[in-house]
Amino acid sequence: MAIVGAGCTGLRIATLCELLNRSSTSERSVECVIFEARATAGGFLQSHRTPEGLVVDHGAQGVLSSRRVFLKTLEDLNLTPQDVIRPITAPQNRTRYLLNSQGRMAPLSPFPWSLWKNGILRPAQWLRAVVEIFRIKSATPPPRNETLYRFIERHFGRAIAENFILPFATGIWGGGAEKLLIRHAFPSLSQLDAQHGSILRGALLSALGKLWQRPQEPMPLRHTWPRGLLSFRGGMHDLIEHMLKFLQQKGSKTELRFESPVITMKALSHGRILINETEVFDTVFWTSPPWHNP
Repeated sequence: MAIVGAGCTGLRIATLCELLNRSSTSERSVECVIFEARATAGGFLQSHRTPEGLVVDHGAQGVLSSRRVFLKTLEDLNLTPQDVIRPITAPQNRTRYLLNSQGRMAPLSPFPWSLWKNGILRPAQWLRAVVEIFRIKSATPPPRNETLYRFIERHFGRAIAENFILPFATGIWGGGAEKLLIRHAFPSLSQLDAQHGSILRGALLSALGKLWQRPQEPMPLRHTWPRGLLSFRGGMHDLIEHMLKFLQQKGSKTELRFESPVITMKALSHGRILINETEVFDTVFWTSPPWHNP
């Protein structure tokens, strides 16, 4: 198996293959080759420490512990709750801030009077967002390539798009809301728009519908993990380091090749794939962004 890109996704695929090899009673095994164009692993998940001792993450700053797949990944790497940074519990240290139109820092709060007081939303702008719940489904479909910004502006008004969605998209995606397409970035919102016309009403109906559904059995875990946003002492790149350490253990069937970009791929007979005109693989996982040559 060839894995193109040594980011978090590529390393996780290789980790799952190693776990499969260890648990299998067959003599056959999955051999993986990871191609990475850069000299280091991690992709966008990079961290560095400033001279002052601050850890700066260039990608995700943490993962919510409600994502049990993430917790299962940590346990597969033999990590425990002692290996992660527990979420901050003091309310005064958990406050998020926005810059208002005058450039003043304003604490983000769901209470309308706080948003008015700090110059984030005027009463009319807040009311414009709330009445979205009464929005009627349009007979004309929205533009296929509607951006996240235009989508939110159409539903909740320009003030919400400017004050909330622009910083939200930058902080979560590392990209601009004026370029991210809503159907790719948030397909569930597009679906609510198509079905109900109103995002708020659709979300409310969806939540009520789940009350009548039989809850799914949660993924079994060995440890009790803290709730909230989890990270690591050295930043999120520590997760990459743990994956690399796991894949480099004795007896591993995974080969990591740094500074090895994939230039060509050709389909051969019997479903096999030729990479770089030199090596043949049964399966290829392309985990690198399409605009980036891995």
